[in-house]
Amino acid sequence: MNENYTNTTHQVATIELTAAEIGHLFTTYLSNTMSRCVLTYFVQTSNDADTKAIAETSLQITNDIIDKIKDIYKSVNHPIPQGFTDNDINLKADKLFSDSFVLNYLRFNQQFSLINYSNALAESARDDVRAFFSHSLDVARELYNKVQDVLLSKGLFIRPPTIPIPDQIGYVHKQSYMSGFLGEKRPINAVEIAHIYSTIETNLIGDITSLAFAQVVKDERIKKQCFRGSIISRNHIEAFSKLLEKDYLNAPVSWNISISKSTESPFSDKLITFHMSTLSAFGLGRYGLSASQCTRKDIPLLFLRAGAETTQYAKDWLDIMLDNGWLERIPEAADRKEIIGV
Repeated sequence: MNENYTNTTHQVATIELTAAEIGHLFTTYLSNTMSRCVLTYFVQTSNDADTKAIAETSLQITNDIIDKIKDIYKSVNHPIPQGFTDNDINLKADKLFSDSFVLNYLRFNQQFSLINYSNALAESARDDVRAFFSHSLDVARELYNKVQDVLLSKGLFIRPPTIPIPDQIGYVHKQSYMSGFLGEKRPINAVEIAHIYSTIETNLIGDITSLAFAQVVKDERIKKQCFRGSIISRNHIEAFSKLLEKDYLNAPVSWNISISKSTESPFSDKLITFHMSTLSAFGLGRYGLSASQCTRKDIPLLFLRAGAETTQYAKDWLDIMLDNGWLERIPEAADRKEIIGV
């Protein structure tokens, strides 16, 4: 732990955490204890030296983040969430994912971290919490760049489509610019391409992860829900790929060959359920952001439709966690009616 962080913790130990800080620390702790299990398995099963090195670095960072949150919790006598432990991982399980998929997964995981840590930093007030999320954001950025460099060096990173650089800056003067249902549609613009492409990439990760978990999990309800996730992801990939193809742009390629034939689960049913719920929530957030930033009317509508389906899918994962008693309760506001007795 760096000295500046430690000193800051002591200086503000008497200042109460805000609700936003408690919420972000709680969800960050849970997601990182889950990641610790996943990364430990990746380190154990990776054959490629570069992939193993990236997974090891990511695991070290994850353990450091978990320890820093514990320090903040101890400073305010906050109970430490259970999260996920060694009981949620089976290191005797055979290799399930290829190293190429692991690298793409690690890149995706850092994208997730960059977004979450940025939001948490923006909504935090206490000095040590801001220092913590600033540090977490810095290491996530560094790790993201390292993963990206390795993918590029191995020829595994598929670049997004390119478009011509305009000769001059222009302005829009007609309402038809936003038209997307009847008549001529304008070509999709750079912002729309970026959102569509990243959405397809997210669903590629979702497809492979869902399919792999469906292959190894034993609980039939969870197995069916995982397999359903693969179908949803593939349908979304097809729908968004068509938008790119209509303008003669290439969509990202599938990674279906990245799963072995192993049927032994490396993770507990609880971890798999939480993982899929988290992945669904991230996809839902991406759909919402994309819908808000695309202007051709048919494109936001497609994002909203995909988001509605993902919302129901995510709710079904929550139902599974509730039915099994796996949903760790996020700290809540005081129930004033119960305290008053009315």
